[in-house]
Amino acid sequence: KMLIKFLSQSGPRAQKHASSWAHPISTFVLHYFLITLILISVHDYTLGDKMMTTDELLLRSIEEEQKRQNVAKYVFVYFSILLIYRVLQNSGNKVIQRSILYENTWLCNSTLFMGALGLWTRRDVLVLGHVVAVSIDQVLWYVDLTGWAFSGFKKFPIGVAKYITWPQTSWATRITCTHHLWTIPSLVYACGGIQFPFETYLFSIFIVVLNVSISRWLTPFVIEVQSKGNSNDDKYEVLKYLNVNLAHELWRDITFEVLQIQRDNPPTFVYLFRLLWRWQIFNGIVFYAVVFPLSNFFLSR
Repeated sequence: KMLIKFLSQSGPRAQKHASSWAHPISTFVLHYFLITLILISVHDYTLGDKMMTTDELLLRSIEEEQKRQNVAKYVFVYFSILLIYRVLQNSGNKVIQRSILYENTWLCNSTLFMGALGLWTRRDVLVLGHVVAVSIDQVLWYVDLTGWAFSGFKKFPIGVAKYITWPQTSWATRITCTHHLWTIPSLVYACGGIQFPFETYLFSIFIVVLNVSISRWLTPFVIEVQSKGNSNDDKYEVLKYLNVNLAHELWRDITFEVLQIQRDNPPTFVYLFRLLWRWQIFNGIVFYAVVFPLSNFFLSR
């Protein structure tokens, strides 16, 4: 009981989130342990027949297998460097530095880890399920950055990428966010396309629900950061915004009225229900309208 209480997030002013490495490290390790154990177990139990047989592996060319392994190595090395660099670069503020471990449990980050693991172990639906899970966010990154450029770098049409311009966003975060643009094409390319679209989409639903649920349990919405001075920027940095995997609210830079799902301050279960069914619908639209047809077009050439 004491362990569960320690692991559970306790709000922005809880000392365990800001004054010690124990909870951030525990959250990071437990998050990745749980998603690895649960997702591989569910994948193998429900989708074991979609894994490659020995005969199919023998038919694969050496070049195809080498391609998979090379992408897996690159993605895993990038995931490791991203984490280490962000932690080291933020050494000037211990609270921010520790918060990096929370932030690296975002689904976009865990997709790098699970994508590499899935490629290594030849679990394509595990890899591509994560591609679908992040598809709405990462496709909108292209929309946001294009709109930002055409507006003279003044406005983001959606808001998913707007955090790169926040005053408190470090350069480490800004220069290590490129994976939002290349994760999907890299993993789809390594798998040679999407062979089981329906099963992949269904598995992505479970991936999203699992990650959001764990983040709601372990990761605080915001954490209190010590700040100096009285300027607006200093005041803005008093609370470090986390909201990992949108487990507490819709991302604050997304202002479309139709997407606002917590204006009435709903109970946790109601908010998560509203979030998750919308997330799955938007992922499905983007997957079947954009990612799946584009992968077929480019990889069939």
